[in-house]
Amino acid sequence: MEVKSPPNPVETLSCEQTIGYFFQNKLLLVEALQTVPTALSLGNRQRFQDGNKRLALVGDSVLTLLVAAEWYSTWGTESVFESVRAEVVSESSLDAAGSRNEIHRSMNWHVEKPSELPEMRAALDTTIKAIIGAAYLDGGIDAANKVVRRLGIDIRGGAN
Repeated sequence: MEVKSPPNPVETLSCEQTIGYFFQNKLLLVEALQTVPTALSLGNRQRFQDGNKRLALVGDSVLTLLVAAEWYSTWGTESVFESVRAEVVSESSLDAAGSRNEIHRSMNWHVEKPSELPEMRAALDTTIKAIIGAAYLDGGIDAANKVVRRLGIDIRGGAN
């Protein structure tokens, strides 16, 4: 499988314009767009060893926090929270947000054949979470919330 180099400044700027957030630490966005493991050394640290999976874990938690804060204000039951959370962080929901916003144009990935489509969708889902995680680490919860809203992810879920 052919792999692109890490995203160039034009790709990251395009992504920043799409998500409506401009990173102070551009390496966080580069890491978020890195879908494949890469051994890139920066000083005494290895970056991208797990692609964007570490940032995606942060983004998943941030999405859960945003959903929980919205849910709490509605006085909903715990089962409502679990249902909405599952809907918001689902692969199909995040894949749709990524597709709508053409995030794939900035991602570091390559798919050779249609049989790799499920891998593509999982990469897009993971990248959306990673971008949210990167925004959180760069600018806090308000930055992450801005990115979530700009991507059109409804943290209230479709039931509300």
